[in-house]
Amino acid sequence: MLIGGGKSYLNATEEETIEFGTPKVGIEKYPESFEYQWFLFVPEGRQVQIDFDTFELEQSDKCKNDYIEVREASILGGNPRQFIGHYGPILVEPRCTNPGTIQSKGNMVWVHFKSNSNSTTVYKGFKASFKAGLCVPVSRSFRFTIVYTTVTTNYPKGVVQESYVLRVNISSTSLVNKLVCRVFLHDVTAVKLY
Repeated sequence: MLIGGGKSYLNATEEETIEFGTPKVGIEKYPESFEYQWFLFVPEGRQVQIDFDTFELEQSDKCKNDYIEVREASILGGNPRQFIGHYGPILVEPRCTNPGTIQSKGNMVWVHFKSNSNSTTVYKGFKASFKAGLCVPVSRSFRFTIVYTTVTTNYPKGVVQESYVLRVNISSTSLVNKLVCRVFLHDVTAVKLY
């Protein structure tokens, strides 16, 4: 029989870092037959970056006893109040070793922890933190060109193509990261960095 079975919904702002993990991590062992889910959210247009700091789980063949699993999360059936994670794209398969740093593709992630019924475990669990990650980490200034193309059907005469070119030279890496993150989420046919 599993105890726990709880869920937490954690929302980090642009500049915020939030910690989560097993109960009393580092102080006591984590509970036996325990299961918990965390739904992690960051602002739209950003990615979830998770850093696993403390990580001590029972080791077993294919991590079948105790493990964490991390997946992209999504909204269930279009209802913005219901989220699902266990069917999303896998970021970390069930594992009992430290996954280090993980970066999602979207702004919602599901983290799942499960322990078996071993009452003699001496392992302390895990502690992790998450924040709004950058879509394209940039450590320097650069110039880039964005080509935006729209295709309009002018029936029956055929197809008319309109192209817009924007050349940008930015020295603020913070501004570049925000711009590039948002650009990739829209209908841009080419982004050339140089």
